[in-house]
Amino acid sequence: MPNLTEEQKVFIIQRLACYRSPQEVADEVKEEFGVEILRQHVNRYNPLQVRIAKKWHDLWQATREKYLNSIAEIGIAQKVWRLDMADHSYRKTKNPARRDALLEYAAKEMGGAFTNTRQVSGHLSVSVDEILQETDAWEEKRKEMMRERRRKKIEK
Repeated sequence: MPNLTEEQKVFIIQRLACYRSPQEVADEVKEEFGVEILRQHVNRYNPLQVRIAKKWHDLWQATREKYLNSIAEIGIAQKVWRLDMADHSYRKTKNPARRDALLEYAAKEMGGAFTNTRQVSGHLSVSVDEILQETDAWEEKRKEMMRERRRKKIEK
């Protein structure tokens, strides 16, 4: 296991804080610094796996916080960017099926189809008593239908 420089350790900790797997970090260290390390070695710098020095833990924590707050810098995470790309593709393509798909995508994007939230509009002006009365009426109707079925069976 090679001795790592301060720069390499900082790189490893920052990549781990950005949710990279130990194997990904090991591969990136090899690519970036030409140093081959095992993923187990990378895990020695992961505060979620082992206890590390306070300075490394603080660096990891600061990097993680910055990473989580940097969503505004990621184009694909922004609705306006996605719609702009769809618009750009729509204007360039001559394929009718592709154009239809892009129009459908834009409509879904604008309608919030790609989120876990749904908007409910309107006003519910029904009291609990009204709901219970309606439920009782349906229950009575169900019982009446069951009696009717039994009566028809007996007649046969």
